[in-house]
Amino acid sequence: REDGDRKAEAQAANNIGNAYGQADQFEMAVSWLRKAFELDRGIGDLHGGAMASTNLGNAYLRLGDPEKATESFRVALTIFRQMHDRHGEAETLNNLGIAETDLRLYDRAISDHQAALGIYLESGDRHSRAITLNNLGRSHFLLGQFAEATRCLEEALEIYRDTSDEYRLAETMHNLQLMKQAGRTKDL
Repeated sequence: REDGDRKAEAQAANNIGNAYGQADQFEMAVSWLRKAFELDRGIGDLHGGAMASTNLGNAYLRLGDPEKATESFRVALTIFRQMHDRHGEAETLNNLGIAETDLRLYDRAISDHQAALGIYLESGDRHSRAITLNNLGRSHFLLGQFAEATRCLEEALEIYRDTSDEYRLAETMHNLQLMKQAGRTKDL
């Protein structure tokens, strides 16, 4: 087969995997996304491979397997860095932080979220920065660093107010309220 045909096949496998993920059929999503990654790797498509690996990590997260998610995100991170794709790197660092938080590796999660924040600050991507601040706040909260968690969520709130993202604004306000109500419990 021609590389163009294999690239189209890889893109189709990635799309099918994502469709299964949207339908909450994560085992099927994983199967298709693995196929997409292998096809992309076979033709040397770095971007396609990084995206398939990222999508695979997200599917593993939804399956409740943060260890496999972490492996997939690390593969994607390596590829994005090799490509000098700073946006892909930041998104992957944020996703990696989510998986690490689920694994209770809070210090690593905080480090990865902070690295993503630095890239978003550099690029001026305020929306992604606010999303990452929410995730960073959750990691701080679960580590027992309540003041830092509150600071992160309040900073995210300001960005959502400025950007008129009503859904994320409401979500963050809800999380902040839950955190305040919970006091020192770890239910966020």
